Amino acid sequence: MSAVRAADFRVAVTNDSELVTQGRLLLFFSQQDEGEPRLYDYYPTASNSRIFATNVERWAVGEKRKFSDEFSGYPVAALEQLPAGTWRVQALLDHNVFSADLNSDGNLYSDVVILQVPEKGKLDLTLALKNQVQAEPLPESSELIKYVEFKSEVLSNFWQRDVSLKAAVLLPNSYQTRVNQFYPVIFQIGGFRQRYTRVQELFEDKDFKNYWYSPEAPQAIVVFLDGEAPFGDSYQLNSKNNGPYGDATWQELLPYLQQTFRIEQDGDGFFTTGCSTGGWVSLALQIYQPELFNGAWSFSADPVDFSAFQLVDIYKDANAFVSEHGPLRPSAREQDGEVVFTIKDEAAMESALAIDGNFVRSSGQWGAWMALFSPRGSDGLPMPLWDGEGVINRELANTWRQWDLRWYLETNWRNVGPALAGKLHLYMGEMDDYYLNNAMRRFEDMLTARTNPESDAKFHWQPRGGHCDSSAGEMLQTVLPQAVERWQAAKQ
Repeated sequence: MSAVRAADFRVAVTNDSELVTQGRLLLFFSQQDEGEPRLYDYYPTASNSRIFATNVERWAVGEKRKFSDEFSGYPVAALEQLPAGTWRVQALLDHNVFSADLNSDGNLYSDVVILQVPEKGKLDLTLALKNQVQAEPLPESSELIKYVEFKSEVLSNFWQRDVSLKAAVLLPNSYQTRVNQFYPVIFQIGGFRQRYTRVQELFEDKDFKNYWYSPEAPQAIVVFLDGEAPFGDSYQLNSKNNGPYGDATWQELLPYLQQTFRIEQDGDGFFTTGCSTGGWVSLALQIYQPELFNGAWSFSADPVDFSAFQLVDIYKDANAFVSEHGPLRPSAREQDGEVVFTIKDEAAMESALAIDGNFVRSSGQWGAWMALFSPRGSDGLPMPLWDGEGVINRELANTWRQWDLRWYLETNWRNVGPALAGKLHLYMGEMDDYYLNNAMRRFEDMLTARTNPESDAKFHWQPRGGHCDSSAGEMLQTVLPQAVERWQAAKQ
């Protein structure tokens, strides 16, 4: 397929809102039959939208901007490389820098336009930013699902603006009748950028809903924490770039939840679980605060050993994009081993999405890892682990060690190990989609070698298993009985 020449592809966008604004103007080109292209899923595959973006400043109300070759894009670099065919096109102006979501409140977007891109010749595209994303209200609570929003003083001070934490609280079926009973709590941490509203999807699973209302259901409270944060995900931990999300969650939100609901008052009744990002966070919380939590059930955790950060050894490898043998490093695979996309693909996609083309501002997966693990640079942004060619900053990599769970436990085992007895439960597929099994094997080898005390961590390996293969309901049904049993034993 041939493509339109850049000089013939003329784009005009009108700011029809009541705002005078600036931000990142994005064009989404999709060949899907339905849906809005702006609802981009941060997955750099051929089936996803083509994206083109440029920064804009001082865009007055009603002003029509004409663009020629200002846009850079992914997976093709320029509009001139867009294949001929029928495309569904939508524009979005991202100016809400305090939210990770492109479609966060206040951002502007156009209607979807059907565009025929010819093999050759002139093409004019005009889009109007006449719609604005509205803030999502807190969902309405029900008998057993309660939604809470809590203003955090420490985060508000850090960001110099009001910042609130949100959560969903799933109450046990006996909560309304056993009015004097206090319950253990399982903190469920979502996958990357998952919101607290995922509890709704869980209750759409009839099998889980029937289980939750049945007499067999363990009587515990489940709190679904929110992953929203400016750089992609809060991780419920303090970091130089995201701010004190750890203090906000565990020193502000937790006491508020204890005052609002009949939650156990001490760490014997606090447990963590999650998959993917949530798998890493649930494990990290237990390791970094071993006395606060009484058990972690971690599924398909993000890299727990940074010498196997997916397929990158950040301490020894020279380049993140290219392996020592020459080929580009894959980042995702099918369970039969077929490569889906590379690390270089992800970095290019995140750069296209991000303000100034700086992927650490993309709110994508690699940008979010930089925000959590890296110090803040002189420009006020997370320091990138690698440059535009993938060359790793070895000095910076060494500052990441404090977040390397294998290194941290191996280094601090004599002090931390005794407080982790009976608390670590780890689940991983042998063919994890993101090669996370490699780090988990090293983590297991390290714990197996521990003495004084010996580790009793439980590892559960799924042959040929991929990433988070079990549903959220199935994982909770694994965790709940064990957590409640452990809480009951501690109370005796």
